[in-house]
Amino acid sequence: MPVCGNKTRDKIRRDTVIKKFPLYCPKCKQETVIDVQDQK
Repeated sequence: MPVCGNKTRDKIRRDTVIKKFPLYCPKCKQETVIDVQDQK
């Protein structure tokens, strides 16, 4: 989730692994780099 707390349109499945993914918020125009692994 971006710093502003708004929702994004990206879907992440339980078996998805992401490193250094640039998550962009169209509402506040900010980009946040995220890591995703081991979703439960």
